[in-house]
Amino acid sequence: MLALQVGQCGNQLGRALFDKLAEEEDATSSRDSAFFHSPEDFCNERSVVRASNTRRARAVLIDMEPKVIQQCYKPSKSRKAASAWEYEPKNSFTRQSGSGNNWASGYRTQGTQAESELLDLLQSEAERCDLLKGFLTLQSAAGGTGSGLGSFLTEKLADFYPSTSLLNAVVWPYQSGEVIVQNYNAMLTMASLADVGHGIFMLQNDAANLICQKLLRIPHPSFDAMNEVLAAHLASSFLTVDAGSACRSGGLDPLNEICERLCQHPAYKLLDIKMVPLMPHRSKKFSTHSWTGIVKHLHQTLAITMDKAYDMFSHGAYLHQYERFGIDRDFFQDAFLRIDQITQNYSAL
Repeated sequence: MLALQVGQCGNQLGRALFDKLAEEEDATSSRDSAFFHSPEDFCNERSVVRASNTRRARAVLIDMEPKVIQQCYKPSKSRKAASAWEYEPKNSFTRQSGSGNNWASGYRTQGTQAESELLDLLQSEAERCDLLKGFLTLQSAAGGTGSGLGSFLTEKLADFYPSTSLLNAVVWPYQSGEVIVQNYNAMLTMASLADVGHGIFMLQNDAANLICQKLLRIPHPSFDAMNEVLAAHLASSFLTVDAGSACRSGGLDPLNEICERLCQHPAYKLLDIKMVPLMPHRSKKFSTHSWTGIVKHLHQTLAITMDKAYDMFSHGAYLHQYERFGIDRDFFQDAFLRIDQITQNYSAL
């Protein structure tokens, strides 16, 4: 599994995710795993072994501002030597421009300008895998870099790596609003990913915030606390199988298993993660964790965002910010139609 951490949210979530995965894996193993390169793997063509004896994450870090990536490269917060890990120093791409919370800027400008450099960086890391089976892109839906550039890269990965699994972990914004154009950005992101990706994890800030407040007793959750919750959910879905032994034996890796079991039909790619306690069979009829409830929650979240975006669109609000990057009304209309089809597909289940 090769992770792409795109934008501020994607990089912060990726750091938290690898912390969780490192806690679960056997750091004493001399073999590579689905998530980390072993220390023995880091030799260059002249057989010079690197100084560090720490596992390195299979990840590429991308942002249009350097601050968050610089923070990601700081030593892991874990105090246990057994779960220590780090990022490969050369596996990052940054600029100073930013994307201004505009999907069109990340998709049309940042993506196009940096395309060759980004694809070379991804290819370099992909070639270090004995058998590359999938990409996991971590991104936000509300901002500009994570949503726009993340969508652009997913489309390029679908072209250049047609036989690999493409999963996207998309962090959904607060319903109350973080960015004025967040509903446009989220709608355009989902319309793009639904066309080329194989599965889309919808990770919600509102749900993570509620878990922090109600279950973890954190009155005012920070983004770090919420990222730990989201990372725990993601890690649990990847660790349901022995990923390390599966990859070594040529079997399924975590991303392939998710795609094959949960995303076989191209019309149903949305994924949600629920941690449900074990309960007696006789109690299941009283549980709210039903198939109907989960599916309803998925498409309702998407429908609410689309309705808000369409209301703004019908009044022509902020469209000029997208039109200056070449995203016109026809582009929006096409995206609305694709999202509407997704919600109809799930409503019919």
